[in-house]
Amino acid sequence: MDLGHLSAWDPTPIDRAAYEGPDKEEACTETARAMAQTLVNQLFQLPGEAVKGGRMAQLPAAKTPLPREKPLPKPKPPTKWEKFASQKGIQKRKKESKVEWDESSQSWRRSHGYKKANDDNDLPIVEAQKGEQVGVCVFGGKYWNAFCAMKGLRKAMHIRMHTAQRASDKRRPLRMHVCVEQLEK
Repeated sequence: MDLGHLSAWDPTPIDRAAYEGPDKEEACTETARAMAQTLVNQLFQLPGEAVKGGRMAQLPAAKTPLPREKPLPKPKPPTKWEKFASQKGIQKRKKESKVEWDESSQSWRRSHGYKKANDDNDLPIVEAQKGEQVGVCVFGGKYWNAFCAMKGLRKAMHIRMHTAQRASDKRRPLRMHVCVEQLEK
């Protein structure tokens, strides 16, 4: 009896006359019923717990080794790249994640690019730091560079639009107009 595989067999010698006679179906059924009953009795002696719809028993490890249908697969020979990598000491690196946790929005965002996580330029309000004077421009340092770049970009766009307008047909209206006087203030 092997409870690990839920299998049972009868080691007693077979009564050849019972299995060859006219009642051979009855003899097979009786032997199968007896073995199944023995297996079920052994299962109910195992430690287990009651669950909805019946009882769950903890099966022991299997005693009988089962033969494999096919032999164990042979290890594959290393490829040219694997040989080269082992000679040079190259190891695989784990791919870095493209998203990270953003504390300000409490969500997962990209690490780089548009709407990236923990972006300093994305802050709508700049908090005053200790030691700063009241009324002093907060666009100093990192904010000032971004502000100047944006101002220069607007000026360049204004010049390009006027140049394009002059070069193109005069009848088409200018779609975008930025006043230089407003930028210089």
